Amino acid sequence: MATRLGALLLGLLWLDLLSSLAGDQQQHILGAPHTRGVAEAVKYMVIIDAGSTGSRIHVYTYSPGMEGLPMPDIRLPDAQMRGLPGLSAFADKPQEAGQSLQQLLDFASKQVPAREQAATEVHLLATAGLRLLEPRVAEAILESCRNILLASPFAFRKSWASILSGTLEGVYGWVAANYASGALQAYAARRRQGRRHPSVAAPFVGVFELGGASIQVTFHVAKPVNDTNVRILNLPHLGIPLYTHSFLGFGQETAQILAATAALASMANLTTDVVVDDQASVEVAMDPCLPRGYSGTVNGRPVAGGGYFGLCRQLAANLIAGQCTSPRCPIGNGSVAPPLLQGKFLAIENFHHTASLLKLGEQPSLREVAAAGERYCGAAWPLLQEQYAQQKTSQELLKYCFSAAYIVALLHDGFGLGMDERQLHFTNSVTDRRGLQVDIDWTTGAAVVAAALASSGARSHSSYDFLLFPHRVDHVMRASSATVKAEFYLLAALAALFAALLALHLFGSRIWKRKGQTSSPRHPSSPRTGTSLQANWKPERRAD
Repeated sequence: MATRLGALLLGLLWLDLLSSLAGDQQQHILGAPHTRGVAEAVKYMVIIDAGSTGSRIHVYTYSPGMEGLPMPDIRLPDAQMRGLPGLSAFADKPQEAGQSLQQLLDFASKQVPAREQAATEVHLLATAGLRLLEPRVAEAILESCRNILLASPFAFRKSWASILSGTLEGVYGWVAANYASGALQAYAARRRQGRRHPSVAAPFVGVFELGGASIQVTFHVAKPVNDTNVRILNLPHLGIPLYTHSFLGFGQETAQILAATAALASMANLTTDVVVDDQASVEVAMDPCLPRGYSGTVNGRPVAGGGYFGLCRQLAANLIAGQCTSPRCPIGNGSVAPPLLQGKFLAIENFHHTASLLKLGEQPSLREVAAAGERYCGAAWPLLQEQYAQQKTSQELLKYCFSAAYIVALLHDGFGLGMDERQLHFTNSVTDRRGLQVDIDWTTGAAVVAAALASSGARSHSSYDFLLFPHRVDHVMRASSATVKAEFYLLAALAALFAALLALHLFGSRIWKRKGQTSSPRHPSSPRTGTSLQANWKPERRAD
């Protein structure tokens, strides 16, 4: 009887180990799924997106996952407020940066009940604006922010304010889009039911973000490939291979500055003599990326808007591909060539803003973007100011001639999209399961990931730890090929070990039966092999 119980116990332990490894290859990183049967109290999370042009505070309300719910329930849309300028604007006076957050914190304190504020974590994650600064200056800006955050009513530690890597910014944006649409929840639910490669209710969408100082590209790949930019997204019930890469320095704002500088150099011979106040004429350089009729200065030098879309696009293409003539050149003559885009994409931020202003709809072709950009660039500057006075400031309107040209050059000359393709949806929102439009923001993805880790019930680090160390992407993503191989070999080794232990156990049970024939039935001795098996099993269990 004892031997049968021992064998049964060993078998159950083995099945439990198999389910933890084979049922979900990533589960051992984040622990077993949350299995509490009753809903927990509503929780709050505050995340500050310190971007290149402004800071935005997000207040999220969520409920941890329960039994039967594969992921936490984040209430969308979140409460948010934007403040100007961006933290990078304080490079010359970093000690004043923190004060720019005060109005944002005042807003958040009105969203979170007073009784919950001390338990609500606030995180500040800076993006490309601070990535481009000298590390010493960026750290001084962050330290100023930490002092303000420490004085807030929310839970905060100094290490909770940091610079977010471009890789995780891209991943968070992808998570946000696919969580809001319900695709992640559908995939996780079917994965939990034991389907290794479930067909999701709504297909995953890639996210292509044109920010102010960087570009993020993230999308699901059909299978892991030998590419350092492909990672496995590891969350409870999820194991999704993603391509993700951030092209720092090629956002719209930084690219336009580079283009303007290049224009001054390349257009040195294309100047116009302009008479100013009946005085001597002034030599003015022509910038093809500024609307026709605009006059101003660039780097202290007088410039006039030429409104030449074709020349502007050529300047943009030179920034992206340099002198390269192949269909897919490394961006900026760097080491990373643009990937072949797979599947449906959401083109967000400046992609969307440009298409919206030019009234192009959600799914224009690049040919339509080029035609609209040519009309905008060639329109008289006073007419543009009058036409868009209710929508944009004059300073903002100066961006869209270049933006249209840059989008065409980036997607066609850089990423190889055809001029008539309609693979991208220029939008900043997705339709959720309720039929409502929800904005896409990487901070939502960060909130989903942190809440999912908390709800897994087995992680040893706090949400702050995950958000604080963006460079430790193995907390969420691992190199796909190495992971699959390691887990395969581990599983094979454990299978061999189990077979050996089972054989040893059966051999020992036969010896026990022989001894049992001569031993007193009232005082059976415990089989030493059973104790040995338990002792040998536990270290393997702990190793998992």
